[in-house]
Amino acid sequence: MDDRTSDASVVTDCRADFRTRVLKRNVTGDSARFCDVCHILPHSKGDDYILNVIHYRGGMDYRDDIQATDDPRNGFLLNLLLHRRLGDGVSAFLKTPNFALTVDNIPSTPAKTSQRGDSNKSLHTPPLR
Repeated sequence: MDDRTSDASVVTDCRADFRTRVLKRNVTGDSARFCDVCHILPHSKGDDYILNVIHYRGGMDYRDDIQATDDPRNGFLLNLLLHRRLGDGVSAFLKTPNFALTVDNIPSTPAKTSQRGDSNKSLHTPPLR
């Protein structure tokens, strides 16, 4: 485990509060039971790190700065399996446009095909209970 990740099995009061605040901000009626609450900038970097990022990034016309890594604006919900893949370094987020790619270079998701082979119908999978 490196400094980008943390042991998700250790839940402190601070982390539980962070989770509660991110869930309150992001969940609008559906279940988030298959999601983890994740930090955008890792919690392990500490509050000084996020303060430096905010201070040195350009183009800010306002000053509603994040003061700590546990601010809910530094969090998002992520599928449990994808969270594991990110932590293992197998998957990553790629911001586009960047120096090599435009948004048009990324293929869109193909239409889902039902088990009967009807290409115009989506396969609906009910939520697990």
